[in-house]
Amino acid sequence: MLTSSLPASLAIDSDSRHIKRAVHELMRGQVQAVEAISGQLVPRRRRSVLSNRRSMDRWHVKIPVQLWAAEWHGKQLCMATDEPVLGLVRDLSYRGLGLAYDARLDSDLMIAEFDLFGEGPLQLLTELRWVRKRGEHDYLGGGLFQGLIRG
Repeated sequence: MLTSSLPASLAIDSDSRHIKRAVHELMRGQVQAVEAISGQLVPRRRRSVLSNRRSMDRWHVKIPVQLWAAEWHGKQLCMATDEPVLGLVRDLSYRGLGLAYDARLDSDLMIAEFDLFGEGPLQLLTELRWVRKRGEHDYLGGGLFQGLIRG
């Protein structure tokens, strides 16, 4: 069900260099947030990279995210829900993410919205590639970034 449309001034930037830069800023913001809250420096070498069969390394993280189901109607990207689904990113790469979340998404297309520490929201248009329901209010999924939403 179509409930709202993103403002016409939003543009979707599909350039992989810009998506990579946005993911880098997300990781940097998370380090800054942990350091500000804990009062301790986060060792830069401690980020754990998961070995995998993919072409990109993934980092094991725990980053809160709001997921908004979205749909294309012609050339207009529209929000498919009024309320976000809450989630936690479990692993992250420059091309996509793996996450756990608490409610079924009604679309394979979503807007993953992150709070950049002190800088406001970061929104990435993401195609959900796989989903596994583990229990009531317990889903795992993985997605591929399609673009950076600019407003």
